[in-house]
Amino acid sequence: MSAIVPTVAGYPAEFFVRGGMSIKSLTMQDVAKLLHWSIGRGGQLIPCYSPNYAIPALRTARFKFRVQPRYQAYSRIWTIGTRTISASGSLEYKVATPSGGTQKTYNALSGYTANNPILHYHDLSAQSSAETEISIDIENANASGTITVESIGCFDVPRLDLALAAYDYGVDVETLGHRQPIFYDDDGKGISSLATTSAEAFGLAHRTGMFHHAWPIVGDAGVYGISAAKTVTATAYDPVFKSAAGATRAAPQLARKERRDGAAGYTLKTINVGVLGAVTGGSGDVRFTMTNGATVTLNVTATATAFGGTSAGTWVTSTINVTTEDASTANGLRAAAWDLATIEARKNTSGTLYIAGVSMWGG
Repeated sequence: MSAIVPTVAGYPAEFFVRGGMSIKSLTMQDVAKLLHWSIGRGGQLIPCYSPNYAIPALRTARFKFRVQPRYQAYSRIWTIGTRTISASGSLEYKVATPSGGTQKTYNALSGYTANNPILHYHDLSAQSSAETEISIDIENANASGTITVESIGCFDVPRLDLALAAYDYGVDVETLGHRQPIFYDDDGKGISSLATTSAEAFGLAHRTGMFHHAWPIVGDAGVYGISAAKTVTATAYDPVFKSAAGATRAAPQLARKERRDGAAGYTLKTINVGVLGAVTGGSGDVRFTMTNGATVTLNVTATATAFGGTSAGTWVTSTINVTTEDASTANGLRAAAWDLATIEARKNTSGTLYIAGVSMWGG
């Protein structure tokens, strides 16, 4: 027995809900279906971004991200957009997820406007909701020519159904019917399991990916280096993301509201931030500053050799408060404005701070 995940969100009929009256079984079944849709439709792990990196011939670009996936996920889809310039009209490239895994071959089309997006399917070895690093290798195995990676994104594949076991939180809708027994155990049956799923849905339906940007760690024959990472040598804070004219670029954020209006802290939610970095001696800082005034600084101390060989590098993580959505506005914004994340970095002493990834997740 399992719980079907609807393709479209449904809602309990309001006219069945009246103060002082018993709740109809149909209402409880509609609540269960809505919860199944909320937690079973998958999360957006990596909102699509543009690394805009040209992979040289006979090289592999490795991109790394920090996420906390939903336990319900069985598989993921990576979206990859590429282009190339080739007399043959296209060049092959190979994709492996996770890094070092089995490769699949795709084609990059030739031309400056010939972005050829593909969907790369990846089955997970096990379900997990643990915070982790996910990665992707894109290899240009051609003897000549470059392949430009225009875009990368990743999302969980929606489930068709949920198990009634713990952590999947499916509820047998039929056990919520009229005159059905009230089960005591949380075994996916009855009102007790519905209450558990309702409580868990607040955390399960969070925005898994808020903002990600990974710079490629480029390798050949299994040896990877930091030559294409973001470099910082200034000892004063400088924006990590800037326009061509040098203007600061900030990442718009909007977290999911979990508390009723007026409750303590209902306008803010704590999310996770992380940076994958290394330094040539001393240390470096990466600072996140929100429009709402929240700020956090991550101190990078790993040596630059952390990106050599097959090492996973070093993530430094923390948390920060982000403004939540406003359900009373059409676009969800509070005070008609995004909560912008300005990300800055500095090297505390001489040398270089290398940044291979910036991640914000769990909103």
